[in-house]
Parts: sequence; C-alpha cells; structure tokens
Amino acid sequence: MSYSDQSPNDTPSSEGAWQKLSQVAVKGAEYNSRERQPHPKCLKGTRVDLLNHIYGLLDDTEKSRLVWLHGGSGVGKSPVAFTVAERMRGLKVKEQTTSEKRLAGTFFFSHNHTKRSTTGYFFATLGYQLAINFPSIRDDVKRAIHENPALLDPDKSLPDQMEALFLQPLRGLQLRLRQCPPVVFVVGALDECTSKAEIVDLISLLAQALRAPDLPVTHILLTSCLEPHIHNAFLDEEVHPLVCEIKFSEEGIASVISLDGADVNNVIYVPRSQHLRFGGTSQSSSHSLQPASGSQDLQRSSSSQNVQAPAPDLGRSDQRPRANSAGNSQRPVVVFPQPQVQTHVPQHVVQRSGFQYSKCTGGKKALCIGINYKGQQCELRGCINDANNMKRVLISNWNYRADNTMVLTDDTNYSRQMPTRRNILDGLHWLVRDARPNDALFFHYSGHGGHEATIYPVDYKRAGMIIDDEMHYILVKSLPVGCRLTAVFDSLYSSQRAILDLPYTYHSTGCLTRSHITAQALAQATTAADVISFTRCRSNTTSPEAIQGAAVGIMSYAFITSLTSKPIQSYQELLESVEDIMKQNSQQEPLLSSSHPIDTNLRFIL
Repeated sequence: MSYSDQSPNDTPSSEGAWQKLSQVAVKGAEYNSRERQPHPKCLKGTRVDLLNHIYGLLDDTEKSRLVWLHGGSGVGKSPVAFTVAERMRGLKVKEQTTSEKRLAGTFFFSHNHTKRSTTGYFFATLGYQLAINFPSIRDDVKRAIHENPALLDPDKSLPDQMEALFLQPLRGLQLRLRQCPPVVFVVGALDECTSKAEIVDLISLLAQALRAPDLPVTHILLTSCLEPHIHNAFLDEEVHPLVCEIKFSEEGIASVISLDGADVNNVIYVPRSQHLRFGGTSQSSSHSLQPASGSQDLQRSSSSQNVQAPAPDLGRSDQRPRANSAGNSQRPVVVFPQPQVQTHVPQHVVQRSGFQYSKCTGGKKALCIGINYKGQQCELRGCINDANNMKRVLISNWNYRADNTMVLTDDTNYSRQMPTRRNILDGLHWLVRDARPNDALFFHYSGHGGHEATIYPVDYKRAGMIIDDEMHYILVKSLPVGCRLTAVFDSLYSSQRAILDLPYTYHSTGCLTRSHITAQALAQATTAADVISFTRCRSNTTSPEAIQGAAVGIMSYAFITSLTSKPIQSYQELLESVEDIMKQNSQQEPLLSSSHPIDTNLRFIL
C-alpha cells in the first residue's frame, strides 16, 4: 500500500487529522511489515487444499463471515495468514480499478511489541489501511478524527473507535462494492494480545459489525491458538452463527503436507457446529525418531557465509576415559550454594518467577543440529563440524551418553537424521519427553538464523522456518520444575531479542541487558524450569572466513574451548571467557538469556 496518496479535497485541518492517524496506525502490525521479516509464507505446492478452502470461503458473496483458523503453536497458522493476505492484495475489487484491492486491512498481534499486544490501536490501524486502499472514503475518516481526536487514543472506547474508523468507512463503500467480490481483513495471532478481556471484546465487536445490514459483504480471517477464552468468545450465541471454524492440528499439518511437499488430505467444509479439522491420526505418520549413533565424517563446503574458526582441540574421543554416572577423578564434586538475589533484579520479579535451579544430577539428553545447506545458494561451512564437536565434548567431559545424544546434520544418507523441519520438531519433542526435576537437557543449533529469532531447517524453502514461539512451546513450557535446559544457538540474530522468548538477558558484565521486565512479558515466559540459552549478537559485523584453516561457528568454538580449557567456571567467568575468545576472531559478543533471574556467581554446570 502507498502512504503518499492524497485526496483532492484535502484541507489543512483534515490533513492534520490524517497525519495524526498515520502516526497512530501501527505499521508493524501489517502482514508484510519490515517488523515481521522474514515473512512466514506457504511455499508453492504446500497447504494447497487448506488454502483453496479458505479462498472459497472468502469468495462467498452471500454472507459476511468470521473465518477462524486455530491450532497449536508451530502448525503453520502464520504462513497461511500471510499467504491469504498476499493473495487478496493481488486481487482487485473491480477490473477497472488500479489501486482498490480485496485486502482491506491486516493486523497481527504480538506480545513482544507494545502497540501490537493490545486492541487499543486495532481500529485506527485498520481504518488507516482501509482509507489507503479506498481513497473515496478517506475524507470521511479524516472528518471523523477532526471532529473527535480522542478516537486515536488507545484508551478510547473500542465500540466508538469501531463505529467511526471501521463501520462508517465500510458503509461508505456499500454502493461502490455492490456486485463486487467481498473485501477481506486478516487478523493474526489473537492469543498474542496480552489482555484476555480485550480480545474477547474484540471478537464480539467484529461479529456485531458483520451483522450490520448496511455493510458490503465482508470477511475476516482470524488465527489463534485454541485458548479457552478465545474459544468461548467464538462460542457466544451472538458470534457463532457467523463463524466458520477450521481446526489446524499438529497431526493435521503432518498429513496435509507430506515430507515431499505433496498434499495428501482432501478437505471438506462443514458447518461450525461440526468443526472442520485438517488431518487426523488415521492418516498421520508416526515415525520413531532414534538418536544418531556416532559422528559422520565431515566434508567441507567450498563457499561460506558462516563463522570460520579453528576446531577446538577436543582430543580423540576414543582415547578419553568414558565417564560413568558417578563422575570421574578429573571432575571435582559440584557444590550448589543457595542462590542469592542480585541487587539489579527486582525482588518482586524473583518472587513471581517461582523457579528452581537444577542440580543436573538426573538423566541427560542432548540434541545437536548442524546445517551446511549443501548445494543451496545460502550454503555454509562448519555447522556440521559444530554439531559433531559439541556431541564429543558432551560425552567426553559432561557425562552425556552416546545413546541419548541425537545429531541431525545434512551430510547423512539417513532420512530420519536429516535436519528437516519435521525431524527437528520431532527431535525437540524427543528431547523433553519424560523430563524430570534435576534432569539436564542440552540443545545446540548451528545454521542460519532469522530476524525474529527463527532457525532455518535444511528444507526451509519448502517446509518453512521454525520460530522461537514454537521452540518456546516445546522446550520451555513443557518442562517440570527444576529441570535444566541449556541451549546454544550459533546463528547471528539482528537484534538482542532473546530466542526461546526468555525474559532475562545478561551481558558479559553479568548485568541484565533488559532492566525493565514487564508483568506481561514475565507471564508469557513463566516456567518453574531452569532454562538458559547462549546466543551471539551484532549483525553489523562480519565473521572471519577461516582461522588456521578449519571451519566452525564462533559461538560453538568459544563455548567448547572455554569449557574444555577450564571446566569449573561461574556463569560470569564463562561469559567473560566466551567473549574473550569470540573477540579474538570477530566483533561479535555472547548473550546469556534465562527463564529466571540468575546469580551469575554460581557455578555453571551441564
């Protein structure tokens, strides 16, 4: 959409109102905003039946609808919503028009962004987009704001905002859109709104709007997880007659999209009372994912965009003494001092988090992933080295067993050991399965990373990336109290947003880089488990192509080198050591994120 179009009837006062609206409208909530890059999108040939079904609903010219697509985290709702929005934007309401598209507006909620975590900016944002797409109603929108500037206040009554910025503009289009295909709004991630009451009210208001007799036929596609308050809102007797519900399950996504990208399910629409479900257990494949047994011989790629550094001197694993469950003479007894509250962490935050440190004396499991993207344009070097090096040091130095350490790399001939999206998600579920207090779980990833804290499977072009919300749901939310998960991400992220949605992030100084921890953020990330992750940041620098002729990732290299040279370290010492090693070879630096406040003077254990 262009934001520079002007109406011929513009006046200084109306232009002031338009300027205010343009400032209040949340650009990051639009489906194709830079804030949401890289954009999740259904790749060609995937989710065909589901998309065609949704397109059919949105083409219905008889009755306005709320099309509700819901499912668990990670099943692919966001790519579907983006793809639908993109298609609607490419369709004109009339052949004669050049600018008026069927996509009237989009709003994607996000608990990580203040203006996208509330409904206060919802109708202002949709009204702005609506007036951009249909210039004929722009004067009406500007007039409404000029007469009542408080409409742009996020605390203003939501019904008042809807009437002036949504209903009145649509009423002005009734004659123009007669005998035209319906206009479409796409609203994503309702469950990301931090106020349950607000989103329940919004659903009720949208249904009320679509019942209005003087509106053109209008469809709204909404996506969410199946949260109880959202489900109950759609069940309301005033709402549910307008609702077409589509269940999108994790089992279903495995059925709708087969591993080779072909759709294997046929989809039939049924009324809301019968529920539409994509996929089912009868057709879902149920593969048993077994840990990889042993390292693969490595072959380096000829090109690189990844960090290059010498492989750490781990020694030959077949000559090192195998550690037993009781430990070995090279490892001193671990002492667990009582955690102390640091002065820079607010006391009420510590009390509310309710976590428990893990002693790491229970079972141990590890998942190591290294992806070189061999043969692809984005090919890397060293990532497979990282995964195999990490596996060796976990077994040799930290009492992890080979039969409980899974490795997924893209140099294998075994389909179940390839780091595809499906195999990675299966591996994450395997990692946390049957986790207990004081267990020690380890997750390592070396490969491409995205702006929104995403990771890229080897088949990301077809199957899509894995967002940190999915990983948080599997790796963090499912863990019991006192269970440790240590994650090491060897990917370069362009912001200091903590992957896995962990609320506390520490710099190498031991101080929180995020000193303002909101109650909302804490509620989203609350867990009684002991979850920490190490990442690297600074996207405005490049990494060396090679050091001493060997290729590995700088984060993996620094983490392994630090712990093999000095096994007994505090969190603070480990951060400083890793930073020193990284800065010898790059301008990047490590960050430590956690699900709870950390006393960085405590000993780091795995």
